[in-house]
Amino acid sequence: MQQIEDRFNKRARYPWTFLSDQSFSQDFRARTSAMTDSPTVFDVIPAEHWGPPAWINSTRAEQVRENMKLLRIPQGDSIRFRNLSRFNAGFLAKQEILRSRRPGAQYFCDFLEDPFQVMRDEGKIYAFNLAPFEMDQTVSTLWETVYDFIQEHNLHLHTGSNLARFVTKDDSYTLCYYDNNFEVVDMDFLRSSTYSTFFDYLDKKGGIFYERWGSGPILSIALSLFLPKEKLSFQQNIGYRFGDMQHCPNGNAYTTGRCACDPKDNFGESCPLLVITVIHKRRITRF
Repeated sequence: MQQIEDRFNKRARYPWTFLSDQSFSQDFRARTSAMTDSPTVFDVIPAEHWGPPAWINSTRAEQVRENMKLLRIPQGDSIRFRNLSRFNAGFLAKQEILRSRRPGAQYFCDFLEDPFQVMRDEGKIYAFNLAPFEMDQTVSTLWETVYDFIQEHNLHLHTGSNLARFVTKDDSYTLCYYDNNFEVVDMDFLRSSTYSTFFDYLDKKGGIFYERWGSGPILSIALSLFLPKEKLSFQQNIGYRFGDMQHCPNGNAYTTGRCACDPKDNFGESCPLLVITVIHKRRITRF
C-alpha cells in the first residue's frame, strides 16, 4: 500500500477499499488510514460469497488437497486459496469495488500515467503485466469443461479477432493466464451475462475445489475467448513483483519512472511474449 501511495496514489487520490472474510481490527483500520489522504472503506465479504458452495463434496475436496500436498503443489492443500479464487472469479464484482490489490506485492516505479484514465480513454476492458504458466496438475479438466460450455451454449467464437491463441492450441489449454495479482479490470465485464453464465457453469462443475482452478486461468480464458484482443492492454511501463514473478520496464520508462528493479530479473516465460506479439503486433524490446 505504501508503495502504491508513493508511486501513484498520492497524486491520483483514488479511494482504498479493503475486503476480508473477517472483520478488520481497529489497529489495522487506523494504520492503513494513516498511510493515505484518500478515503478508506472497510467491509466484510458476505458468507455466501466465501467458502465452498453447498454442492461440493467436502470429503472428495479434502482428499484432493491431501494429494496435492504430497505432490508439493503450491497452494495445493489450501482451502483459503480456493475460497479466494472462487471469490475473485465470481463475486468480487458484486461487492461494488473497483480496484483490488494483493498484500505482498511490490511496485518499483513511479506511475507515469493513470492506468484507470488510460483504459477509459482507450476503451480497454482489462490490463495486466505478467502472464505466467499454470501448473497442469491444478487444471486437469478446466479446458474440457470450457469446451463443454462452448458446445452446450452453441457459441461461435471469432478466433481471428480475439486472443484464443493465447489460451488454446491443438484443442488443448496452453496453460497461459494473465496474472491477476496485478490487474485493472472493467467490472462491467465481470457483471455481464456472458461472463456470469460462464463462471456459474464452471462453478457448478466444482473444479475450484476438486482440482485447484485459480481465478487467473478462469478469468483469462473468458477474456481471451469473449473479447476482441484490442480490449486488452499489456502494461509495459509498470514495475511490479509478486512472489517470484517480476516485470521491470526498460528503456525510457525505466529511467523516467525512477525504477528500483533490474529488467534482467524479469519473469521470462513465453506467455507474455506471445500476448505482446498478438496485442501489439511487435516483440518486446530488451533492456
